[in-house]
Amino acid sequence: MELYNPRGQFYSKLISTNGLNGFYTFKIPTQAEDPTGLWNAYIKVGGTAFHKALRVETIKPNRLKINLKLPGEILKASDKEVQAHLSSAWLTGATASRLKAKIEMSLSKVNTQFKNYGTYIFNNPATEFTSVRTDVFSGTLDESGNAGFMLKLPASENAPGMLQANITTQVFEPGGDASIQTQSVPYSPFPSYVGINLNQPQGRYIETDKDHVFDVITVSPDGKPVNRSGLEYKIYRISWSWWWENDNESFETYINSSSISPVATGRLNTVGGKGQFSFRVNYPDWGRYLVYVKDRESGHATGGTIYVDWPDWRGRSNKSDPSGIKMLSFSIDKDSYEPGETVTAILPASAGGRALVTLENGSSVIQREWIEVSGKEDTKYQFKVTPEMAPNVYLHISLLQPHAQTVNDLPIRMYGIMPAFVTDKQTVLEPQIKMPEVLRPEQAFNLTVSERHGKPMTYTLAIVDDGLLDLTNFKTPDPWNSFYAREALGIRTWDMYDDVLGATAGSYGSMFSTGGDETLKPSDQKANRFKPVVKFIGPFSIAKGKSRTHQITLPMYVGSVRAMVVAGQDGAYGNAEKTAPVRTPLMILSTLPRVLSIGEEIEVPVNVFALENSVKNVNVSIQASGAGVQVNGSKQQTLTFNQTGDRLIFFKLKTGTKTGKATIHLAANGNGQSTKETIEIEVRNPNPVVTLRESKWVEAGKSEELHYQLSNDSEGNSIQLEVSRIPSVDISRRFDFLYNYQHNCTEQLTSKALPLLFVSQFKTVDNEESEKIKTNVQEAIRQLYGRQLPNGGFVYWPGDASANEWITSYAGMFLVLAQEKGYAVNSNVLNKWNRFQKAASQNWQPVTQEQNWWHWQADLQQAFRLYTLALAGSPEHGAMNRMKELPALSQQAKWRLAATYALNGKEKAAGELVFSAKTTVEPYSSNNYVYGSSDRDEAMILETLLLMNRQREAMEQAKIVSHNLAQETWFSTQSTAFSLMAMGRLAEKLSGTLDFNWTLNGKQQPAVKSAKAIYEASLPTSPHEGKVILKNNGKGSLNADLITRTQLLNDTLPPMANNLRLNVRYLDNNGSPIDTRSLNQGTDFMAVVTVANISGTTDYTNLALTHIIPAGWEIFNERMAGQITTSAPYSYQDIRDDRILTYFNLRQGQAKTFTVRLQATYAGDFVMPAIQCEAMYDANAQARTQAGRTQVIR
Repeated sequence: MELYNPRGQFYSKLISTNGLNGFYTFKIPTQAEDPTGLWNAYIKVGGTAFHKALRVETIKPNRLKINLKLPGEILKASDKEVQAHLSSAWLTGATASRLKAKIEMSLSKVNTQFKNYGTYIFNNPATEFTSVRTDVFSGTLDESGNAGFMLKLPASENAPGMLQANITTQVFEPGGDASIQTQSVPYSPFPSYVGINLNQPQGRYIETDKDHVFDVITVSPDGKPVNRSGLEYKIYRISWSWWWENDNESFETYINSSSISPVATGRLNTVGGKGQFSFRVNYPDWGRYLVYVKDRESGHATGGTIYVDWPDWRGRSNKSDPSGIKMLSFSIDKDSYEPGETVTAILPASAGGRALVTLENGSSVIQREWIEVSGKEDTKYQFKVTPEMAPNVYLHISLLQPHAQTVNDLPIRMYGIMPAFVTDKQTVLEPQIKMPEVLRPEQAFNLTVSERHGKPMTYTLAIVDDGLLDLTNFKTPDPWNSFYAREALGIRTWDMYDDVLGATAGSYGSMFSTGGDETLKPSDQKANRFKPVVKFIGPFSIAKGKSRTHQITLPMYVGSVRAMVVAGQDGAYGNAEKTAPVRTPLMILSTLPRVLSIGEEIEVPVNVFALENSVKNVNVSIQASGAGVQVNGSKQQTLTFNQTGDRLIFFKLKTGTKTGKATIHLAANGNGQSTKETIEIEVRNPNPVVTLRESKWVEAGKSEELHYQLSNDSEGNSIQLEVSRIPSVDISRRFDFLYNYQHNCTEQLTSKALPLLFVSQFKTVDNEESEKIKTNVQEAIRQLYGRQLPNGGFVYWPGDASANEWITSYAGMFLVLAQEKGYAVNSNVLNKWNRFQKAASQNWQPVTQEQNWWHWQADLQQAFRLYTLALAGSPEHGAMNRMKELPALSQQAKWRLAATYALNGKEKAAGELVFSAKTTVEPYSSNNYVYGSSDRDEAMILETLLLMNRQREAMEQAKIVSHNLAQETWFSTQSTAFSLMAMGRLAEKLSGTLDFNWTLNGKQQPAVKSAKAIYEASLPTSPHEGKVILKNNGKGSLNADLITRTQLLNDTLPPMANNLRLNVRYLDNNGSPIDTRSLNQGTDFMAVVTVANISGTTDYTNLALTHIIPAGWEIFNERMAGQITTSAPYSYQDIRDDRILTYFNLRQGQAKTFTVRLQATYAGDFVMPAIQCEAMYDANAQARTQAGRTQVIR
């Protein structure tokens, strides 16, 4: 099984060989940082592959059950409005009285199909439809949690056919949080539909000089035939060239244009729902035609395109029919067969020849034989259906035509495949579940599984929180349907874990990406805010007439769970489900945001439920520990219940300056009943870090003083002393920068891992750190595999269709170096890469000097490519020598090509190349195809000098690189990685020792003698100021650095607009501006962020917009409601718990707008972090807004 993330990157591969009677389970932990969106799993069995899409989003489980009843299976616009009924209840079974609710509906287009008319087209090709969103209900439920209302149905005359209505219901808890449910219903904008069968033979053309008949059908929205009169049809000739330019063409221009006239028109009526008309094209015309039929009365229209060409005896016109096909089309006489029936397959006439016919089911070949195929008429092939052919049998036919034939220009070998479906009544299992009607948290209960008729069966059992299942309307998987039934018509809601849950006992909570194991930094475990209630066990098997009992204990959870059994045995399948509330007579449910920030105050609403009369007086208490969170005000409150029901009370919490994991404990007891709830929550500091440094060069035998001072007590503060024999690298900060960089394209993935290969050159690495390095490098290698295309090249963002030249060389260089350092790298990946690089370097052509800017980028691309091939031990000498002779090589390309020759031991050629080349690079625009900057290029020159064994010059160059690294300005991942790699190679070559002693605030510290190039020490952050005195006892000079880092506790930085302008507007749903300084709880609004490129000179690629939202707001994730927008202005968007990361490109003078739907959900006083946008490879393009505060008031 292979899993790919939403950017199309390979994520992991699992192999399972120990299935139980055909059941295989795969468990896939997701990591907290994994990208959100639609993931894809491919399961391979023997020679067959199956695909399943999985959703990963940062979600929180519902706590209310939502039930929206609509009349009938389908909404018809002609009804104008229908009666709808909304009811809601707490999952525990408690009444949801007087809660607020809101419903919205959005219409989007789907492919219209009706049962029994599979060959007909019901979509209007000449209309543009954009989806519409409307609010359909906003109000309050009554005492018992019900509300009835009239649902208004908008007319959508410009729909191509049937639409899908996605209806999203939100019900708000008294504490402000909402439960959400989305359902999809077919929406019929027209009273009747017209369909057309173009009768175009598959993979063939329609011949000229013959009447060709089109069948027309008219049906009601339910798919029943209806009679219509006066349908109009029109046929247009489509110009060929136009078709090539545009894949998903809109023919609006044809139908609605007065200048293009149809080649044929007419009217027709349908009787019993059926009608037809014919059309003829006469030689020498040929080409593509658009056939369009409209029912004026109902407003619906349909159409499609046909391809007409001359018959064989005239020779064929222009053989470039783009849909020319090597597949053989054949047909069988019906859709589904029972054992004992005969299947007849019909093969179209060909020029004689023999066909190999094979019958196979999924796992084995049932029979195969050769048959002769007639050239005159269709050939019939018959076989009898046996029970082993259930659920379906595939008929493969390979046709071999004699070589000498000239009758048709079909290929000599053709191949076709057709499934025949077989239904066997013996294949249904009926599992049964026996368990208590009501469950209690933390108390064991028995669940018994049996088969109604005592058949033997194998099954898996899952127990899942209904609050998770309802988010996606999850249906218990029905394997019988998956195996035996054709896909039913209509719309399936996407299910989160496919036909069988993919995970093991109790751990597939990670499917919902509510946590998962963070491998990178095992030291600081993040708070796991939502612990999903999910148990998955199995497979188990029971013998004939037997049952099996499982003992299960649920965690501290109140709500409702669904037990689901999925069963199978020897080709028979079934499922069963049972839902039970989980509750105690006294319960509490608290509401907290997903995260908190430092310096905030929040209200914690606690809903107390008394479900039995015996519960009278209840005492509720709260405690907070960790991350400096404190209870503000009373820590306990008392309530009195005169009748059963629920009451809301509030506690207050406030955060200080600390960050990390906080734990909130709530407890309630009354009249002998008690209950508790524990919540983990992360406290973040969303503010930026400011770094200061003092550097001294210490000559042999001399002493120097270094001073430090911190401005506040923030947790993120650190003081680092770094002493080195090579010019300073500020190593800890540089590695932190790469580790904490949150954007994740292939360049950054490689840049994060590349320097790790050289860490041990710089300094002593302990076991824990060396394990961490290993894990990270292996993880990077694994992720890179998924970014390689079949042709061997690598992509920049996963999901890109074509390889990126620079990234291909860069990723390959890392894989080669990693292999040199002893990491396992898949040889297949390297071989494919090697082939790609060789082909690219052999086919490379220099760009002419006129395109100057391009010119040096193109030659540096080639030089770097040749360097990576030399590094991999397969130098491309011919291309190297051709390049060396080029008249006008750029400075960067000369140095890189010199490195290539030096790797090959040809130092003389290398020396000639750079004889007069400068070692400093003029700064240039970072928006380029080689991800370059002058800093990066200077580091590459340092590496070349080292490869050429020019130590003295290298030492001088190292000072330039060190100076660049020490700059406090922004630094790209690419320059950081190359600088650290070059400095690592320098450290490798330098001999000598560090020998010094030092004092901190007057206290003598242990003396240092080390053969490493760098010594590092962390100093305590209190007192806030102090000094270090360092005496150099060695032979050479030392470089000493004292670096302090402070994370701001209060972000007072002014807004910024360097080459980019960032503007944020907050609007309500009607588009009027609102003031975010104070919002009422439950307010729905939008953040509209506009980024403009005001550089006047540069197009920016790879901009990253980081939008961290206040803790009191929730992101309304439209992907969860099934809204898929195709026309997104970004390359990728990652929606996390507390932020949205958006990646996009921006041409000069261009502005792009991104809208996020938000809701003010939690009451309190919150930090509103600055929104920022940066060019990932350009220090000069940055914009940020001013940070502020926001209050949410209940």
